[in-house]
Amino acid sequence: MNAQSSTEQFHNRYKIINLDTGKDDRLHDMFELHYLELKKFKKHYGELVNPLDRWSIFFTRAHELDKNHLPKELQQEPAIVKAIGLPFCN
Repeated sequence: MNAQSSTEQFHNRYKIINLDTGKDDRLHDMFELHYLELKKFKKHYGELVNPLDRWSIFFTRAHELDKNHLPKELQQEPAIVKAIGLPFCN
């Protein structure tokens, strides 16, 4: 089974519809699925502009990270700093 989307984007958002009627029941305000295809994430550290970018690079490069030399771009995200085991500093 190929679970990749046909788009070039690595982040895709999906909303729900009523499968019986094919109509939007306005339930999308309560439910939205974010699907990340990390193999498609190609940004470098200097290109990170938001938390999604920072988490995506963390997930794709975690095996390369050293808690003693965490890139400054990832130090901006307190939860990433916590995940790698460093004290957070602003």
